[in-house]
Amino acid sequence: IPATIREQYLVPPISLQVLAENAFKHTEFSILHPLQLHVFYRDGYMVVHNKLLRKESTKEKESSKTGLINLAERYQLTTGKAIEITETKTDFSVALPVLKID
Repeated sequence: IPATIREQYLVPPISLQVLAENAFKHTEFSILHPLQLHVFYRDGYMVVHNKLLRKESTKEKESSKTGLINLAERYQLTTGKAIEITETKTDFSVALPVLKID
């Protein structure tokens, strides 16, 4: 695509670091079961997804979700947009609205 018609998007850089740290903190992983973070674009959002296999230490108590709450609040303050958090028994994903650069 020629550069003149290519659209450019961004997300606040610290967002990706927070989501990676969250996955490492709460997900059990090993050589046989590696942690795989999938990052992809879907319908105006950058989605960060991983399979959910909770660590034993986080199974016993409910997470305070402080990191995700802080990310959601910072994202709202800096962009005016809300993030979407989806959790099932087997999957976890966070969708970050992308910001179009004019």
